[in-house]
Amino acid sequence: MLSHRLQRKETEGAPECSVSPNSELAFLERKYQLLKSSLSNQKARGETIQARHLQEMGNLMNIIGMKYSQNNDSINAESWLKRALKYGEYEGTGHVKIITFNNLACVYKRAGDLGLAVMYITKAQKEADNIVLAFETEMGTIDQNSRNKNKDIDILKVVTDCSLNLCAILSAMGEHYKALGAARKALGLLCQQRVPKSYYLSLFPIIKYNEAVELERLRKYP
Repeated sequence: MLSHRLQRKETEGAPECSVSPNSELAFLERKYQLLKSSLSNQKARGETIQARHLQEMGNLMNIIGMKYSQNNDSINAESWLKRALKYGEYEGTGHVKIITFNNLACVYKRAGDLGLAVMYITKAQKEADNIVLAFETEMGTIDQNSRNKNKDIDILKVVTDCSLNLCAILSAMGEHYKALGAARKALGLLCQQRVPKSYYLSLFPIIKYNEAVELERLRKYP
């Protein structure tokens, strides 16, 4: 998954591709430049750019942004993620916006800016809820033989991750009732028997642990 479980600074005019001593970042930024050039050439030829290519660009920028965050480079992390948002504005790329809002929340939480963290995770949650509503209305359940099965599962994973991250941020703010609700929402999404067993088994203990922590802080016991 692309979504993850800063001294703040304005980044207007940040360079499109900065030189990085990190070889992995250098490779990713080169890949970004090649993809950007390809999309620009398609646009110049008057071709319609497919949603999957725009989604690929948004996803790549999220990966780069989170790599900078892991290297404690808040300026570039914020810059890459904010510029990735535009790639979630196109039809068929909506979950790019959710992932980006979610990742912005993570980098601000890491920096201790909980106000911005909760603002962005709330945006991610709102977008996610809209997608889940549309998903439930149109699909009902995942068709295991559907060509879109993997895409549908990915959407559910993103939404579950958002709820789990919301729990962590609210807990850090001392909002333990709300944090407990977010943990239980994540659990409800996970238990719909639509995600792969390996994903379920990897996330279920984390969610139950978070639920137990919030119950302990509220002095509530099942």
